[in-house]
Amino acid sequence: MKQRKLLVAAALLTTVTASAQLSVGVKVGYAMPVGAELGTRVDGNTTTTIYGSYGAGIPASLELGYMFNENFGVQLDATYLMGTKVTTNEDVTSGSESKTTSVTSQFRLSPQFVVKAPFGIYSRFGAALPIAGHTTATFTDANGGGVGVAVESEVVAKGKMSVGFIGAFGYEQKLGDKLAIFGEVEYLGLNIKRASTEITSYKVGGTEIVGTLPSALVNTEYEDQTTVGDGKAQGTKSNYSTFGLNVGVRLTL
Repeated sequence: MKQRKLLVAAALLTTVTASAQLSVGVKVGYAMPVGAELGTRVDGNTTTTIYGSYGAGIPASLELGYMFNENFGVQLDATYLMGTKVTTNEDVTSGSESKTTSVTSQFRLSPQFVVKAPFGIYSRFGAALPIAGHTTATFTDANGGGVGVAVESEVVAKGKMSVGFIGAFGYEQKLGDKLAIFGEVEYLGLNIKRASTEITSYKVGGTEIVGTLPSALVNTEYEDQTTVGDGKAQGTKSNYSTFGLNVGVRLTL
């Protein structure tokens, strides 16, 4: 009886092991903004709201997957985002021209569940966890230092730990027993609370003066609850949500 139980257990283990698959893959894509209000564009008496996302750009990912059977598994994506330049505020009125643009660099991890259907169709969904990165805002004002005297500044913003949602639908085409190519549409829902900002450059008429600015002005920390005189700025959050397309190669080990 004991031997029979051991044989059954061994058979079950062999079956599970045989159906399990470990895979690695690489992919690259383009993430388009899922619009939220970023700022305004002023042209004389006309003001237009600017919508967009700080998360737009080119994501490149390394994925590690493990399928428990033919239909269900888990996957971990490590993604680096090379953000595109986003205009957040602009004034094109003659005599008061100014503009603010932002670019994001971000590294995130995304643990997910994977569900596969017949004919190469699959879906995945899970959490998006940005663990490193920053958004750099560049401000220019053609007459900020007086008529004909330009002001240029650069501010680096960093975020607090945030959790977003990520999900995708895709199609995988086998090229053999081990190799496959795939394409997928992906949605990222992510808002990041601001942790701090630092003025890294401040030029007036081309002269760098950031070293003369008070430290309290150069470095700012953000909290959801503040009190008068504590030196903290009121907390805010920014939209990094996107909708995009990825293509890649996957290898089953």
